[in-house]
Amino acid sequence: QDCAMSVAERAEESASKRQRVEEEGTHLPWAPGQPVARWQMKWKEEEGQDQRISEAHRKFLTEQVPTMKIIFRDQNFLVINKPYDVRMDGEHEVTVEKLAAQILLEDKANDREGGQGEEAAKTIRFPHRLDFATSGVLCIGLSRRATGAAGKLFESRSACKEYLAICYGRVAREGMKIDKPIANRLVKEGEDFVNPTGSDGTKDFRMCIGDVNNAGRDAFTEVVVLSWGKYMGKEVTKVLLLPKTGRRHQLRVHLADAGHPIVGDYTYCGDGEAPRMMLHAWRLTMKLPEKMCGKQVWIADDPFKELLEEEETVKELEAATG
Repeated sequence: QDCAMSVAERAEESASKRQRVEEEGTHLPWAPGQPVARWQMKWKEEEGQDQRISEAHRKFLTEQVPTMKIIFRDQNFLVINKPYDVRMDGEHEVTVEKLAAQILLEDKANDREGGQGEEAAKTIRFPHRLDFATSGVLCIGLSRRATGAAGKLFESRSACKEYLAICYGRVAREGMKIDKPIANRLVKEGEDFVNPTGSDGTKDFRMCIGDVNNAGRDAFTEVVVLSWGKYMGKEVTKVLLLPKTGRRHQLRVHLADAGHPIVGDYTYCGDGEAPRMMLHAWRLTMKLPEKMCGKQVWIADDPFKELLEEEETVKELEAATG
């Protein structure tokens, strides 16, 4: 099932987002937020000017249509390349949970090897999750036992997660090591907020860098520079992200705080121009029990390959990962 929006629909949605930025302003996730504000100001200055759409960007719009590609499956796990802009579960027309169940039911109908059928479709569980806007490797458990085994690896930080991202600006060749806590963003009295959470309504769904008044939890992200280039006329950097912790929105908050927000991250920098958020879970390495499937390295193809204009390679992806 194709869960993608058409190019026209996506363009219309981006225009709507840009209008909201103008009318409402960007809700900065922390103060003073100068790096984020700088990018927003640049977009406003360029509003109304003709933007040359590169062939690479046009190809991205027309060919990067998210689908539920299967990376691996057996009786314990279904590993997929999660489409961007698709929710994990809940009462929505299209979710990862529903698409995964459809795959398993089709397997039963077609009698494919590894097909789990109706019973497995009822026991889909997530040992980890990806944000709505993030694409890439997602491991789905097909039993309590399998989900528990995978979940322990994530909880103990034994699962190795590697992400690709396109961020604004020119990140220094040596990259960055960001060691800053991630906290829930507290809503002050009279302040605008987004999707309030908590019984007292004092938190929203965004996160922020922790401080003395809102400590948060430790978070560490290593940023490896892969290449520099331009995207829609703006200077950008393609990076490999190696999180040592798994805090909510960790990569997005760390990069925005460093002055290099992720392209298309409307939540943390108000970018409504890009067709998607340029964050992708590229590789997942897990050492599962031998009686299940043992050590596995799952890769979801790089969706940003050949996307940038005037690209200057700093480090090849495979070399960057050792």
